[in-house]
Amino acid sequence: MKKIYLITIIVLFSQYANSQSEWSYRFYFSPFNVNVLTGESSNEFRLSYKGFGSLSYHLNNGLYYGGKIFSIGSDAGFVFKTLRFKDHLIPVSENEVINWREDSNPDHTYNDKFFFGDKTKLALNYFNISPGFIINTNVTQIKINFTVDILLWSSHKTYCKENDESYSNIIREKSNIQANNLQYGLFIGLGLPDLKYKKTGYELGGHSTSSSNFNLSGLMLYYKVTLNPLFSEGNGNSVFMNTIGVAVKI
Repeated sequence: MKKIYLITIIVLFSQYANSQSEWSYRFYFSPFNVNVLTGESSNEFRLSYKGFGSLSYHLNNGLYYGGKIFSIGSDAGFVFKTLRFKDHLIPVSENEVINWREDSNPDHTYNDKFFFGDKTKLALNYFNISPGFIINTNVTQIKINFTVDILLWSSHKTYCKENDESYSNIIREKSNIQANNLQYGLFIGLGLPDLKYKKTGYELGGHSTSSSNFNLSGLMLYYKVTLNPLFSEGNGNSVFMNTIGVAVKI
């Protein structure tokens, strides 16, 4: 019986919130997002942010259906992530398992300058699908999505000096990196409210005199938490990659 009451309340709220519902298309660009690693062995994967080396960039299109308060829909787009390792980690095959170890080659030296310095870094590119909902109030906009990142390609790059000569090496085979092909988690955003509705001049706290064309807009701070490990095996299978960032509607 409690479930029936709960469903009834949700339906009634949805009907009220979407009494003037319309579809809304939006495009979000997240230009500055900081990657953070957590988990049992995250201390073995210390990140460097020199040269903006452990950031991610998001390009998302969204289609939502909603009214003044509540909207439901989904985002879809691409996510580009980089991890620059402070301890110059490289993937090493040990007993047919990929573990991440510090580069121990005695001929390799690293100059850790802020820009254009020597480094080892991991690049991960995903296609993202994020169904969810948005609640808009006079004060703020709250956005919650379930996120699924599908790995398109990955690469590990080493840039250093070998016997005082420039050295580079790129690993592109997924089997030599062993990043999980699927990452899933939650996106929680807190942003500026929608101050206007197109075609009506509706303002929050004011009145709407005609049907609204709902415009999801504004600046949003968010935290994206991943619920499964970054790597499928080895010492990286207890490391989780989370992201703190800013999303801007264009």
